[in-house]
Amino acid sequence: APVIHEKEHTTMTTSPMTSSATDDLAAGQFASFDGTPLYHSLRRPGGAATPSAVALIVHGYADHGGRYQHVADWLSQRGLAVMLLDYRGHGRAGGARGFCRHFDEYMHDLERASDVARAAVPGVPLLWICHSHGALIALYAMCQESPALAHVAAAVFTSPYLGLKLKVSPLKTGVARLTSSLIPRLALKSGIEPRYLSHDPEMVALRTTDRLCHEVATARWFTESTRAQTLVLDQAPRVDKPTLWMVAGADVLADPEVSRAVYQRLGGEKSIKEYSDFYHEVLHEAGREQAFADLHEWLLPFISKS
Repeated sequence: APVIHEKEHTTMTTSPMTSSATDDLAAGQFASFDGTPLYHSLRRPGGAATPSAVALIVHGYADHGGRYQHVADWLSQRGLAVMLLDYRGHGRAGGARGFCRHFDEYMHDLERASDVARAAVPGVPLLWICHSHGALIALYAMCQESPALAHVAAAVFTSPYLGLKLKVSPLKTGVARLTSSLIPRLALKSGIEPRYLSHDPEMVALRTTDRLCHEVATARWFTESTRAQTLVLDQAPRVDKPTLWMVAGADVLADPEVSRAVYQRLGGEKSIKEYSDFYHEVLHEAGREQAFADLHEWLLPFISKS
C-alpha cells in the first residue's frame, strides 16, 4: 500500500565541510546548494606523493557510496584519489528517501561534490565514475552543459539508468503521475530486488542487509527521473567529453537497449563495453575481473606511472 514519507533524513551532526581524517581517508558532510547535507569519504593513494587524478564515484538509486569502497580501493592502488558521494535522499546524506522536487537538485549535488573533490585534490584531472541513476544525473548535467563540466576530464557510466526494463504495473505508474504534483512524497515500493543486481551471492547478501539502502520510490522522483531520461535521449549529441559505457546485457532494471540508443546519439570520444550475462551492477558482478580489466585499460592515461 502507498505510504507518505515526510521525514527528512539526517544522520550526522557535523557542520558543512566538517570531516574526520586518517592519513589516507577523510569522511564527513558538506552542504549542497540549498543547504542539504551531503556525505563524502575521500581516499588518497598510499605512498603516492601526488595523485594522478581524482575520481568522483556517484552511486545508483536506493544506493550509497559506501557500497563502492572496493572500487575506491582498486583505484587508489593505481594512484588515483577517490571520493565516494552520498547525494540527497540516500545513504548518510540528508533529505527524504528517494525524493527530489526537481531533477536539477541531483545535478547541483553533483556540481557541489565536484567542487569539493577538486578542492581536496587540486591540480589533477577530475573523473566521474557513475552507476545507473548516478549516470543519469551525470548525463543530465552534460546535456545541460553544467558549469562543473569545465573541470571534468572524462566519465565512466555503468548500467546507465536511461530507460526502465523492470515491468511496472500501469496502476503504479498512473498513481505516480497523478500524485506527483498533488502528493509528491507519496512513496511505493521501488521493486528493486537484490537478487537481480548481481550473480555473486556474497554481493547480494551484503546488499540485502545494508541498512543505508532504501526501498521506496516517490511519485515526484518517478516523474522527474522520467523527464530527465527523455531530455538525455533528446540532447545526447551535446555530450562532448570522453566517455566509457559499461552495459550489462542481462540487466532487468535499466534497459540496455535504451543505453545503446543513447550511446549512438552521443557526441565526443566514446567507447562501449558490453557484458552479455551480467546483471545490473557491473562492478559487483561475478566475473567482474573482466570489467575491471576494461576499466583499467580505459583509465591508463589517468593512472600514475610511478
